[in-house]
Amino acid sequence: NGQGTSANQLFNPVALYLDSSTNSLLIVNKGAHTVVRWALGASTWTLLAGTPGLSGSTPTLLNGPGSVRLDSMGNMYV
Repeated sequence: NGQGTSANQLFNPVALYLDSSTNSLLIVNKGAHTVVRWALGASTWTLLAGTPGLSGSTPTLLNGPGSVRLDSMGNMYV
């Protein structure tokens, strides 16, 4: 669907994390400043962190995230 910030697009994805408990991928969408969850087989993603297209350093914004991990309790680290 081309590069972009819509729910069916990615913008410079740089990292993946397989969440086997939800059968989905966590994708670091660096160009959009977000982390999204894309369930395997789905046609759109769910936003987990950040605001698509907005960068920053507040509690609700990310600035070019580079990696993501979940711990055993499901806490996400970006």
